[in-house]
Amino acid sequence: MNMEQYLTTTKSIADNLTLTRNSISQFALTIQILSGLDTKYTQIVTLPTDKESVPEIELKKHLLTFESRLE
Repeated sequence: MNMEQYLTTTKSIADNLTLTRNSISQFALTIQILSGLDTKYTQIVTLPTDKESVPEIELKKHLLTFESRLE
């Protein structure tokens, strides 16, 4: 699965959880996304240490850019 597919899948799961009234915070979604990455992304992954979440668009941009550099 490429990064675009991975991010779309995780976003879809989060959206479905919201529809069932079991939503997760953006911070929790960010942690889940970062936790699910392959080891080749170890360089870019630094887990946030505070409760502030990374804006979704920024996370997506960084991960897609990193993926393109790997290729």
